[in-house]
Amino acid sequence: MAKRFQAPNVNRILDPSWAKAETERIFGQQLEAARDVCDWGSNLYMRIFDNHEPKDVGSLVILMLFRQVLAMLDATVIHLENGAVYAGQAPLRSMLEASWSLEWLLEKGTDFDRRCWYVAFMRAQRAWHRTMIKGTREYWAFRKTGQRAAGVQDEMTPADDKQNRADLREINRILRQK
Repeated sequence: MAKRFQAPNVNRILDPSWAKAETERIFGQQLEAARDVCDWGSNLYMRIFDNHEPKDVGSLVILMLFRQVLAMLDATVIHLENGAVYAGQAPLRSMLEASWSLEWLLEKGTDFDRRCWYVAFMRAQRAWHRTMIKGTREYWAFRKTGQRAAGVQDEMTPADDKQNRADLREINRILRQK
């Protein structure tokens, strides 16, 4: 069988290796600084959790937002390292919004605001868990839209189903508290 001829990619817009090399050449120092910030932040986050378990909802919310900022900075850096500048804009925007929320909660937010943020987060988690429990409204709504679009399989192992239901019970227990 004859070997297929493959022309070299000379399109600068659609050439990933060229985009990656140019991004590293032009923004190498900035990317290295961003990687250092990601490492510093993740180490700080782990030290906080290793030494102090959050005692109140306010501390937990602040840590959750800090983690979101770190995760989105990391995602942005990964996109930029690979020359995917436009794709990096979505996690960058998410990082900025989380950092603005974090800054607001630290400077002007009250304990009530932090509790409201936490309750909203837990309700979103509950809705997501319910998408995996057969027979719930969320399950059928997700299957009707999400599965068809994303090709999601609806098979869960018994162990995963058990863990999901345990997580859902814990979320409901937390949301029932005053």
